Amino acid sequence: MSDAETGKISGEAKRGTGPGSRGALVLTGKSGSFVEISKPIVDTSRSFSVTACVKLNQLSGHQTVVGIDGKEASGFFLQLREDTGSFGFTMLPDAESGGGNPTTATAEDTPDTDRWYHIAGVYDASKQNISFYLDGILQQTVPFRRSVQATGPTAIGRGKFGTVAQSGSSEFG
Repeated sequence: MSDAETGKISGEAKRGTGPGSRGALVLTGKSGSFVEISKPIVDTSRSFSVTACVKLNQLSGHQTVVGIDGKEASGFFLQLREDTGSFGFTMLPDAESGGGNPTTATAEDTPDTDRWYHIAGVYDASKQNISFYLDGILQQTVPFRRSVQATGPTAIGRGKFGTVAQSGSSEFG
């Protein structure tokens, strides 16, 4: 992301201190607390990777770290998953129409609060799969055929699934 692609802080999102005294984004988990960049930072129809350093303040619910909005849903979710209680990387075949079933690569273990984690999701269009890494260690790779470009804004601290915005109480460094 270039310097010209800065995000707009919304709600109770604020700046904090990340790992190694770097800057961080602190989110309360309240609706409307996130950062939004006006355009997609990657083309979700092509190979890409997305990473973040995350410290969770709570372990409940879906907590989306980053995603790119389509018309109906985020094209991907890098998040703490409510169903497994672990981190994961989820992609949808068509975020613009909402068509197709989500595919997720997840971490093996559940995280703790008050600890920094490095999480990464990778979409390999040529190999037709997605992978999830936790602290630099491959956790899972699963087949994923294709994705349509999600054309909306990039959101940090929330995801979109239908009309529901998913957010969480976290810090991102």
